[in-house]
Amino acid sequence: MNKNIEKEFFKAFDLGGVVHLCFDWMRYKYDLEIYISKEYEEKPHKALPEEWRHYYDVTLPQEIEKMTEDFDESVICYTDSPLMDEIANNIDSLTGKERDRYIFSLLKPFREFSDKVHPEAIIKQLKGEVEGILGIKDYEKKLAIWENMPQNEQLKDENGEVWGTPKEQADACRKVIEDCKYRIERTYYVADRYREILNKISYKNEGETVEKCLDCFWHIITLFANRLDALLLERGINLLWHQQESGIYLKPYRYIHDVDLLIGSHELAKKYIDEALPKLDKQQIDTSQHKANGENSSNKKESPRYHKNDETKAKRQFKQLVNNGYFPSDTSLDDWLYIYGVEDKIPNKKPLDWQKTQKELAYMIRRIWQNTDTKMWVICEVVFTIKGKKPNTQVMKSDLSSIENGNKNRPKTFDRLEEILKG
Repeated sequence: MNKNIEKEFFKAFDLGGVVHLCFDWMRYKYDLEIYISKEYEEKPHKALPEEWRHYYDVTLPQEIEKMTEDFDESVICYTDSPLMDEIANNIDSLTGKERDRYIFSLLKPFREFSDKVHPEAIIKQLKGEVEGILGIKDYEKKLAIWENMPQNEQLKDENGEVWGTPKEQADACRKVIEDCKYRIERTYYVADRYREILNKISYKNEGETVEKCLDCFWHIITLFANRLDALLLERGINLLWHQQESGIYLKPYRYIHDVDLLIGSHELAKKYIDEALPKLDKQQIDTSQHKANGENSSNKKESPRYHKNDETKAKRQFKQLVNNGYFPSDTSLDDWLYIYGVEDKIPNKKPLDWQKTQKELAYMIRRIWQNTDTKMWVICEVVFTIKGKKPNTQVMKSDLSSIENGNKNRPKTFDRLEEILKG
């Protein structure tokens, strides 16, 4: 196999590459560390020595800017892509497990991006949903065992040495569960902050050198993800399965419009998506607007909804939205959670009735769901009303566009809503 082009391309995304340096700078600039516990986050931290502050404030941004300028995006950005041609030739030369391993190798350089921006794998690990990694579910089982034992009984090891009581073991399990829940919240927060910061650059051209460089690579990753997805679909291969198996996510969902032009037509894209193997345990696809119209892949109807599965944040946002009059006080939390995209919730019977302005509803929708639902305006028409009336999504999109193109027109009420949506 020939890997010359891909090796050079992936250097930017490997550990120590320019994207890794961007994330390191963003962590320093915006406090995006994933702490092991709430106590550690709140613990006073020593200020960086002067030489390190100079490194992050001056030296590193200059290095990142130079490395970004030297990066050759031409191998991926045009219709004729030498990178994708090389990858296609390599895939076509392999079969079975060798082909799967090669596809996994194409995802490997993006592990850091995945963990920080699409942290599905980390969340599953913390919840205890990954075999071989202890998480909340495992410690809840341990906790139940310790709680059912005499709490003050002295426990001894095989040598007869005392090593604690069931109460102490139960307390330790509770602490681990508490820390795992905190880390889940912190992981979601960090991922949301990365998207929030970079969206300001995409929409408003704000930000410093490093943010703009990372935004550039973010778009390149998105392009690579869609081109790789389309290339594999044409060969009957399901990229989403390879992401699930590897725990490395270039894209959390597949939307048909991400790939239909690359494949040739909407109809062909739908056919290839439906036929792609292996299948996921729970297929993350949006074919023929399945998600937007509330249909699953077998055309079974269900109520429309968004697709952001973050129950903790959804509950915090809902409480603040109701308390501040954005929804009536009798609005159902379960209806909000279903619309939000939280799994295993009962479909709502009626739309949620927004009590503020149409512009504010538009801002909330884009702020929460723009990274998970390309059909967010189609869904909006079905799941929300504004004081009993159907929202005009064309006007909503136009209002946001005019505000973004001239920030002086930004309503002051957006600042309050922004604080509420941070959860």
